[in-house]
Amino acid sequence: MSCQKQNQNPLAHHYLPLEAKNGGIVHQFEGTGFQQGKEYWYYNLQQTADSTQLIVTVYDQDLNQQQVSVEKPLVNGWIQKQLLLIFPDSSGARSEKAIIHTGNKFAFDLKDSLDVLHYSLEWTEMLDQERVTKRLFRNSRFMGFDTVEFMGEMHHAAHIMSRDKIEDDREGTLTLDLKSDEFYVKNWGMVRKKQFYLKNGKEILMREIQLTDTLRMADLEQILKDKN
Repeated sequence: MSCQKQNQNPLAHHYLPLEAKNGGIVHQFEGTGFQQGKEYWYYNLQQTADSTQLIVTVYDQDLNQQQVSVEKPLVNGWIQKQLLLIFPDSSGARSEKAIIHTGNKFAFDLKDSLDVLHYSLEWTEMLDQERVTKRLFRNSRFMGFDTVEFMGEMHHAAHIMSRDKIEDDREGTLTLDLKSDEFYVKNWGMVRKKQFYLKNGKEILMREIQLTDTLRMADLEQILKDKN
């Protein structure tokens, strides 16, 4: 893989929040739809002489961990190496390590909607006292640049549209079709996401999250202490 010029990578610097390099940064999202309330995404870039990795930890509004993603930089994007999913259960929480088949998280060199980025994984979880295997297949496309507002200002944003197919093996194979519109701002990363359920050719909005604030991890830890 060879180095490429900046103008050949229109999405460079749109995935990683700049402050992730400076001790980490927490992005606070406000959610609407079926899953309302706040979400906290902690981005922490860890660099040594031998390696660089990004740790992304997602917390719900009660500051329970939802998932932990370990990602590596490439010349033309980011690839996911590990994903830990955390599910609530009778004992408090259960973690499940996903099996990543194709870990392409973000590509800098997508030129238009004809370029497709593939991502797929599988995991197991307990549903109705039954252990179920689920599989996710995702195709993402760059739909061009748009203007979005967050935290009171307008920003130039890259629009990434993804189509997801989720299968599980209960009583044969059940399939869920989803569509997501994500908006990424240079040096900020993702600032807005809309997720739709696709049924009979119609898009039904399931949830929308938007960046509303940034915090340091110490601030998040203080919020947790205050809640307890």
